[in-house]
Amino acid sequence: WSHPEAVATEYRDGGWSYADLASAFPFAGQQQSVGEKFPPLPAELQPEAAAK
Repeated sequence: WSHPEAVATEYRDGGWSYADLASAFPFAGQQQSVGEKFPPLPAELQPEAAAK
């Protein structure tokens, strides 16, 4: 993560429309995940399966 700095910046005369972004997404190779990834819960803390 790069917080608080931007990873990439793209400028376009007149700004970006949805169609412009959909046709040529300039950030495709620079996307980042969101949130934290946690390890799996230990077996004793796993939720019980729902009864059918």
